[in-house]
Amino acid sequence: MQTYIRPKRSFVAGTIFGSFVFGMCYCISSYASPFMEGSITQATAEIIEQDTLHGSHLESERDGSNSAGVGTNFPDIDLTTMQCPTKDSAVDPSILAQLDCKKRLPHVIGIGMEKCGTGALSFFLASHPSLVHSVPPEIYYWNRNKEKSLEWYRDQMPISSKHQVTMEKTPSYIFEKDTPARIKALMPETKFIVMIRDPIVRAVSDYLHLQLVAHPAFFKPRIVQPGNEPKTYLNTTFEGSVIKPNGEVNTDNSILSHSAYVLYLKKWIELFPRHQFLAIDGDEFVKNPLPVLHQVESFLGIPNYFNEKIVYFDEQKGFFCMSKRRGSGTVCRGDNKGRHHPNVDEDVIRRLRSYFRPYNTQLEIMLGQHFTWS
Repeated sequence: MQTYIRPKRSFVAGTIFGSFVFGMCYCISSYASPFMEGSITQATAEIIEQDTLHGSHLESERDGSNSAGVGTNFPDIDLTTMQCPTKDSAVDPSILAQLDCKKRLPHVIGIGMEKCGTGALSFFLASHPSLVHSVPPEIYYWNRNKEKSLEWYRDQMPISSKHQVTMEKTPSYIFEKDTPARIKALMPETKFIVMIRDPIVRAVSDYLHLQLVAHPAFFKPRIVQPGNEPKTYLNTTFEGSVIKPNGEVNTDNSILSHSAYVLYLKKWIELFPRHQFLAIDGDEFVKNPLPVLHQVESFLGIPNYFNEKIVYFDEQKGFFCMSKRRGSGTVCRGDNKGRHHPNVDEDVIRRLRSYFRPYNTQLEIMLGQHFTWS
């Protein structure tokens, strides 16, 4: 047995996200496919139109605005003046009207991947004054709640001002075959954030998480018919879960297939322009979140807020924490984050490296981006 080398500073977390303006005519014409029959109601059209107007506000008020309605530069002003007051605050109604405080559809969605740090990213981004995040962070509208209306989706979002970006993240979106087309039909200029990491590290993290869930069905070997999605299978060890008794890699196990990122991201890249995606290396984020947070700020066109005073490494906890605004203390993620990964047999690591290599190569070509673990 050999200790598997992984980042020293680790968030093991479960992720966010981008801006868009809704094209109403676009929605009603080009993408009215069978799964959307009757879905573009008058109410839906009105919601889309309202958010289109919100997008034009963003474009007119920010310098260097992009096609998604979110600019790249802000005036040098107090960012807190761009936020809507809390419900308990006594505020002049004219200020509320000026800020145009209301619930809005998300401009940016985190679509994956599971166990790659999406929760940790949301933890930091939710503190940005120019950004509001759904609570709970995972809405599941495009998969588990897809029969509900767009108005329901909007109602799950927090109140935001016309200066802010609205976000939600549901990492399981990336696995749904029809989700990209449905979002394209209704929200074609949405931006997406996808977090990926060393596929073996992700698989180990997934294994540990599923062990805690301990669903009885996970421990029963299941035959996967050709063409069907892999199923989750857990052995008493990680090695026993991913390697068959005959020594072959267990490609029927979703613990491994979910680390073959290109298989799931491809259908999204085929439908949306590449510039609407930000692919983040979760391993780099673990080592130092600050450069990645600056990447996200640039991608979303919001001002730089994060710095070394706000995001810092807590030596006692062993991972990065965050200072609260106005010097009111610090906040860290829960103690269950940053679980210890077990040692993995060196031969198993070698086999898995060989298995993932072609997928990693395809991913780099598709994204035009290099990853150190590939």
